[in-house]
Amino acid sequence: MPRSRGRLGRLKTVTAGVLVSGVVSWCGCQQPAPRVAAYDGPTLTVRQLGLEGAPSDRDGFALLTDLRTEGLFPGAVAIARLVPPVRLLAGPPREPAAREVWHLGAIPWEEALGWNELVDNVLGIREVVVLDGSATVVPTCALDAIAEAAQQREASLCLVYGPAPSSEQESAALWGVIVRSADALPLASVRAQAGPSDFLPPDPERSREDLRHLDPNYLAMRMFQRHARAALLALQARDDRPAATQPSPWRERGHPTPPLQIIPYRPTAR
Repeated sequence: MPRSRGRLGRLKTVTAGVLVSGVVSWCGCQQPAPRVAAYDGPTLTVRQLGLEGAPSDRDGFALLTDLRTEGLFPGAVAIARLVPPVRLLAGPPREPAAREVWHLGAIPWEEALGWNELVDNVLGIREVVVLDGSATVVPTCALDAIAEAAQQREASLCLVYGPAPSSEQESAALWGVIVRSADALPLASVRAQAGPSDFLPPDPERSREDLRHLDPNYLAMRMFQRHARAALLALQARDDRPAATQPSPWRERGHPTPPLQIIPYRPTAR
């Protein structure tokens, strides 16, 4: 009997250990979702765009001129995202070469789709034109060259933006400027920042692997798009329609209308 009791005690001990290890392993599987790292690379400054004095540290938008515009709405808006320099060749410092300056980069399709959906219900915005690296002749961040590319695509306004310095840890920020495409006149600046305090609860309709609600980069982009929309509406409120009827751009694209010739009627002899 003592030997049987000893075996029973050891069996209970082993069983309890298995249960405890199972509970510990189950609890380990319920760890919180990992956070997405915020962008910590090079950032865009007002000096690089030649906009000394433009506000770049306040969230929201700010109008940069008191002038009323004319004929910008209805029209199209070009979107241009600047990406940091990329060194093509390793070695000692030298003169900046191609792609070693801030230049236009490709906008992900999801981000481009967000820009289009953002202005769906804005009657004054005809369409959104997404610019990429092939829009300018050479890689550049010069506002006049980017505005010229937008003007060639018949966009009356152009939003140029890029990553900005963030004022908090684990935060991402974007800053940009809206210019008039005809002459690259800065009309408004836009900025947005998002961090852990802006995280959202998970969407039950999305998969568990979708961590956009914990991604400061994604949240900063969505906030930036909303601020940019508000800036465009403010600019539209200060825009006047042209006094005279403008020529139709669709007529200019086609062949010129031939002159009308009037031939007098001359009856023929029978």
